[in-house]
Amino acid sequence: MGIFRKRFKENFNRLIEQKGCTQKEIAEYVKIRQNAVSDWYVGKKVPRFDKLEKLCEFFEVDISELFKG
Repeated sequence: MGIFRKRFKENFNRLIEQKGCTQKEIAEYVKIRQNAVSDWYVGKKVPRFDKLEKLCEFFEVDISELFKG
């Protein structure tokens, strides 16, 4: 797993835990399938930029928060 994907996975999972939300809630907000969120959660994929923007809105964070090391 590349460092970019690893950092996203760690920060994404931390934000989910902090907010106390479900993958289903994220999928509904971003308007994607739940299995796409699952792929992000396990570090299989990183979202496209348009989805990153929606995630920032959902978690109320700056995009740098998703990739900080």
